[in-house]
Amino acid sequence: AAVVLVPGLMGWGPEEMETPHGQVPYWDTGVAEDTDSCGLPLLQASVGPVSSQHDRACELFAQMLGLRTDFGAEHSAEFGHDRWGSDFSGRPGLWPDWGPDSPCHFVGHSAGGNTIRLLQHLLATDFWGRGTSAAWVKSVTCIASPLNGSTATYLYGSSRDTGLFQWPSLVPLVSCVELIETLQGVPSERRGRLRHWRLEHWGVENEDFRSYSRLNAKLRGPSRVFLTGKDNLSYDISLEGALELNGRIGADQPDCHYLSVLTCCTSSALGGFVRPSGHCGAFLLLPCAFMCAERVDHRLPGADVADWRHNDGLVPLGSQRMPFFGAKRPAPIQLDGDDGAGGDTPDSSSSSWRLSEAGRWHCVWANRLAGDSGTDWDHNDPVFGRSLIWEPPRQRWSFTAALLDGAAAAARWLGLRREGGSFAKVARDKQKTFYERLYRLLAEIP
Repeated sequence: AAVVLVPGLMGWGPEEMETPHGQVPYWDTGVAEDTDSCGLPLLQASVGPVSSQHDRACELFAQMLGLRTDFGAEHSAEFGHDRWGSDFSGRPGLWPDWGPDSPCHFVGHSAGGNTIRLLQHLLATDFWGRGTSAAWVKSVTCIASPLNGSTATYLYGSSRDTGLFQWPSLVPLVSCVELIETLQGVPSERRGRLRHWRLEHWGVENEDFRSYSRLNAKLRGPSRVFLTGKDNLSYDISLEGALELNGRIGADQPDCHYLSVLTCCTSSALGGFVRPSGHCGAFLLLPCAFMCAERVDHRLPGADVADWRHNDGLVPLGSQRMPFFGAKRPAPIQLDGDDGAGGDTPDSSSSSWRLSEAGRWHCVWANRLAGDSGTDWDHNDPVFGRSLIWEPPRQRWSFTAALLDGAAAAARWLGLRREGGSFAKVARDKQKTFYERLYRLLAEIP
């Protein structure tokens, strides 16, 4: 079986993110040549970074087999976009022999976990009429996934009443990405190609993101419904959208193994208050603090308020453990790392570090899986949080050196460690260990 890696919100696929230092892999050491994948082939998917979970799942299916993306006639008519999307038929599929006799392990970061769950549901219902079934998916691993939605969406423009995005007029500002590329020193011929937006079925092309006026015109026209409706990722990861999505997916598949990997960078203070810890990434401090103060009990009766206030900078801890809507589920099995020696190093001979029950959710802390229990991992630490993003401006303009040194000093004051040109606090060997142990868990599934 192969491992299929699915990125989250604003994520990218292989060779889709480039800096003057070269390609930046979304999965970092997860796809490094020196990482032991236990003999499992590693496949990197590329799906729409802001598309709805349905559209992303359809793109993932087409990519796996080398087909043209089919969103379905009924879905496309309901939401007002073209039925056909990105065409992958001109290239080999990620796993052309994919099927019940050659199933795959799917690993998703952030919203990628939700994408995988919906893909499995569409396979189980034979959505594309190709004789698919749930047996095509051997396991589902969700790393820091908003399985029940994220309260961070309300900071970034989603309505607390409906979950719908309320700031569509600001979206064309993403066209300033070319300015960012200029500051990073990306050559002019490569600017505007940092990612594939995959919104052609909405009438929006990649080139439109290079011009504010062109993108603004598109998003003020018929394509505006993409931003203001329910067929986008912003809605799908709100609490309201997740409730709807989980209701659609329903019960888990009895023969599939499920794992949620937890990340959290908050701590409890006096009086029961929750606050960001010193290990929260600088770019996640604002949403982290915002979620620390959010209450969800009036929208999710019976929810543990503290569990939903603890978060990793983008996803509440209470949303990561397992889906709580759509079907009744037993509590997840915690992989506690008790290897008989009082440590937190996974031992392949210990049942506490195995996905022991099919059809049941298991959960494990990312830092414990990596043998890094002394460090809180935030939302981006398992993936591109270690990317080289600070050195290009220093090399291009010397006057930026003082600003960057000041930023690095501030990061160290906050408890972060600057390593290799990034603000990464998780050492490379720890992140590499995380993936090697994760792949070993998957390889041991019978």
